[in-house]
Amino acid sequence: MQIQKEHTREQILQAAEQAFHQQGFAKTSMRDIARLSGVGVGNLYNYFPKGKDEIFRLIVSPLIQDMERMVYEHHDERHAERYLDYLSNGNPELLEYQMREYLSLMRRHRRLMELLFFRAQGSSLENFMDEFTDRCTEQVVRFMKRAAELRPDITPTCSPFTYHLHTVWMFTMFCEIIKHRLPPREAERVVQDYITFEYSGWRELIRR
Repeated sequence: MQIQKEHTREQILQAAEQAFHQQGFAKTSMRDIARLSGVGVGNLYNYFPKGKDEIFRLIVSPLIQDMERMVYEHHDERHAERYLDYLSNGNPELLEYQMREYLSLMRRHRRLMELLFFRAQGSSLENFMDEFTDRCTEQVVRFMKRAAELRPDITPTCSPFTYHLHTVWMFTMFCEIIKHRLPPREAERVVQDYITFEYSGWRELIRR
């Protein structure tokens, strides 16, 4: 019985993802999801009592979790010294690591990115990019404060809004790759160029 419930739940999520891709969150109804999944509307609420917003959040949750993890790992205060050493000495290991992280995110979650960035209007996640940018800015400010304690000789004196713009740029890159439907190989090259450009910029800033 439990296996059947899990199968039905997965069936609903797959149907909902299809509907959200086709119509966007705002124009998709629970009836649309019921029709595509073959599950009655009333029964949908047995699985997802909070309705389509709960369904949407569950669908995109793997992407959000990976983005949150990536940002906090990249700007963990415990890693500030390693990051500053890279910026000072040009150690390629950190650069390669972050390239792999971005590319892996794109490979695993490109369809979910399309949902979250372009199809979320009307959901509780429609302002996700703005809210994420604010949280990321706060994290980077804390990170740089720790960096200043460790290496005052090379710490940048950037405006917090510079960190804000950097996160906006990251989202812009992802959105443009998706919007222009870049093939995987070209998308990988763009991500690699972005990371390389990013680190060259930060290395220049810390030397001011």
